[in-house]
Amino acid sequence: MIISTTYCNSTSLRFHFSVYLFIIGLLSILPLTLHAQEKPRSYIIAGISVEGNTYADAQTIISISGLRIGEEIKIPGAIQQEAIRNLWQRNQFSDISLTLDKITVSGVFLSIKVKEFPRFNRIIIDGNDKVSDKEIEKGLGKVKGDILSPYEVNLAKKTIQKLYEKEGLMYARIEPSIVSTDTGLYSNLYVKIEEGTDFHINNIVFNGNS
Repeated sequence: MIISTTYCNSTSLRFHFSVYLFIIGLLSILPLTLHAQEKPRSYIIAGISVEGNTYADAQTIISISGLRIGEEIKIPGAIQQEAIRNLWQRNQFSDISLTLDKITVSGVFLSIKVKEFPRFNRIIIDGNDKVSDKEIEKGLGKVKGDILSPYEVNLAKKTIQKLYEKEGLMYARIEPSIVSTDTGLYSNLYVKIEEGTDFHINNIVFNGNS
């Protein structure tokens, strides 16, 4: 009985050792396989399409991206990242992606998908007394169709804040927000203002002067 048990254990150990060697061998091959799959391959751009654009011209978007039909690119490669970066720098879009639609004998077909920032319709001001609507509108210099990106909204806030600082209202609260309209991509810039208390110099006291 003891001999039989020893024989079974020995067989089991040999079996587990064989499985162990198989797994080690598989793990050593796997990284090479993954590396081979990630190796860039060269393709010719056979076509470029644009999706999601409403006001920006499709050909202009393609031109800004830097991609050209007939150009040779590597996939994956740095040129795709560069194309997206070129479009981001325009500050026109809230989302950008570049996808590979299909691969044919002629080359690859790429698709640039964008989501545009809303466009300025008009400004609605609430709570202003010391600074008029006309002064604020003149200070902002916005015209219908201008891009309303988060950067532009923050810039508008700073501009209005400076107008109030000139009036002595250093602690005025300016809260701009974008309000959608029924006219497609156009949105209103709504500005809520709490003017607070204005401060004036009553007297000046000098200490330490002789």
